[in-house]
Amino acid sequence: MLLHTFLGREFYDEYGKLVSKGKKKASLFVPVDHVVAALLGFIIDWDRLNLRLIIKLEMAMRAKKSHTLLPLLPETTSPTQAGEPLGIPGTSTTVPSTSAASTAFSTTAAPRPLLTQAMLFKMGHLAQSADVRASRVEASIPGLIERVISSSLAPIQAELREHR
Repeated sequence: MLLHTFLGREFYDEYGKLVSKGKKKASLFVPVDHVVAALLGFIIDWDRLNLRLIIKLEMAMRAKKSHTLLPLLPETTSPTQAGEPLGIPGTSTTVPSTSAASTAFSTTAAPRPLLTQAMLFKMGHLAQSADVRASRVEASIPGLIERVISSSLAPIQAELREHR
């Protein structure tokens, strides 16, 4: 529902920029095909960006719930150092050069857990779940686009009928 409301608002903002305001000659109107194509391109680009973000957030949330490590995400992770936790991008520990501080660090640092078969199974299940959700979102987008376009074109169609 929130996605539909947001898409509707974004749609009307872009639609308002493309369609001329007020009563003008028919030759001054922007062709509907151009408006529809521009708006569809806007919605599809917006969906592609947010679908990646939704999948990444879903994976992070599920990993946090199950207290497992995140699978490697090439766009968001950097190579890990020896004392750095796996899957947490850009975390590095700086240790002062004093010997007391360095011995305290070495005794409190926990080794990284090994990837077990159960962890690999959970990561595979999470990836499959993300794929299922992505396919459901992709399947619902054409219906959302169709409803927004038909509801926004209804006033234009009514005005064209009045001028006949």
